[in-house]
Amino acid sequence: MELHITGDPAADKLLSDDAFALLTGMLLDQQVTMESAFAGPERS
Repeated sequence: MELHITGDPAADKLLSDDAFALLTGMLLDQQVTMESAFAGPERS
């Protein structure tokens, strides 16, 4: 299933393909905006 959460195609693809990246985004979502949190794994 393809996710469309961040508005950044590369970050969304990573979240769709990597469960750990999705989990990391969920954890970051507690601290910053949802879009920034879920784009975080692709940016690091």
